[in-house]
Amino acid sequence: MGLTYLRGGDVKAHRLEMRSMYKHQPSWCLRDGLVERWLADLPRGSRILDIGAGSGELERRLFKMGFQDIVAVDLDDYLDSESIGGRPQLTLVDVSRDVLPFEDQSVDVVFLLQMLEHLENPWHCFREALRVTKPGGDIFIAIPHATSFVNRLKFLRTGNVDSYTVANNHVAFFTEALLRKLWGENVRVVSRHYSKGFIRVWGNRKMRFPGTSILGGMFSRKIAYHLKKT
Repeated sequence: MGLTYLRGGDVKAHRLEMRSMYKHQPSWCLRDGLVERWLADLPRGSRILDIGAGSGELERRLFKMGFQDIVAVDLDDYLDSESIGGRPQLTLVDVSRDVLPFEDQSVDVVFLLQMLEHLENPWHCFREALRVTKPGGDIFIAIPHATSFVNRLKFLRTGNVDSYTVANNHVAFFTEALLRKLWGENVRVVSRHYSKGFIRVWGNRKMRFPGTSILGGMFSRKIAYHLKKT
């Protein structure tokens, strides 16, 4: 993300900056077509919850796919209504501390794309997401791949990893063990997906690897999980 760390109370004061940032930085899961693959066989009457909706690029794609029962959740209204092609239900809550205003087991699919790392309390947010998801429902998470091979090398050299710097607003760090604690025993991993990996070879030039390859996983900076609530 393009902003330095902002506490929950300060985010709304930067509303215009947030809207501009969201509009020009859609999730890599959207750019790589993962959402269309994930939801290809999902009944179009399913209820979908997008936590951290941002400009609404996910909502735009969902409407285009034929989904209509879409709920966008965020701290403020950053939706780019002109480009979405529909009007999702918008719910404004601070997901680090507030209870989601939805009944238990009332949602078929929950998206948490590149937002948990921004939260002071991602544990509360995920518990709420799990609470409102129906048994057999799907949860999709995208976070920085902090423990990839390339990040392990960087940590050995510098003591830091990509995506966690003083200059950005990522504050929650995840390893595989922490993730398993986060989602608990009532969730199983359906699949993992990696962003395209790369190696810097000279200046700004990069050698790139598909996220589906072994090298792509080793040198990726982001990872996504398809989870199923049991």
